[in-house]
Amino acid sequence: MSPSFLLLLITGCLALQPLSTDLYLPSLPHMATAFGVGPDAVQHTLSLFVLGFGGAQLISGPLSDRYGRRPVLLGGLATYAAASLACAVAPSLTLLVAGRFVQALGCSTAVVVARAIIRDAYSPAEGARVIAKASSLLNAKIGAVQAQGPGVISALAESAAVCVPKSWPLGPPKSAVPS
Repeated sequence: MSPSFLLLLITGCLALQPLSTDLYLPSLPHMATAFGVGPDAVQHTLSLFVLGFGGAQLISGPLSDRYGRRPVLLGGLATYAAASLACAVAPSLTLLVAGRFVQALGCSTAVVVARAIIRDAYSPAEGARVIAKASSLLNAKIGAVQAQGPGVISALAESAAVCVPKSWPLGPPKSAVPS
């Protein structure tokens, strides 16, 4: 595996966490409106994400040591993708909170395995440089998105809630569909 590809893989895995939290925050008011609940209820999606992310670190590290980095990473990414899809079509806040918890398990696994790959592939000094490069790439990408303003992110979140086809098994929340 080339060093450039490995750097991109590591950066992508490390990007899941800020993508799942920082870029998610501007959509909270829209979700509260869509589900017809208060902001405090929607904040549970973030609280359970943080709990799942922290707890999964205790499990995914030893799993990747025992079964290898690749299968655990692929399992974590598949879990993240499936949970993201479930969150996108969640018809209730309860299912969204559950989906966010499962999403955190996959996200945490990707982050933990990315750091384990760094430890396996590089000396401590070189590993620190790779993490610094990955962090620089990540901050540049996230910063570019955030520079566009929270309005762009909120608009994307709002349009995503409206664009879920009614024909999907779970459909969008009823209050998210324009009349």
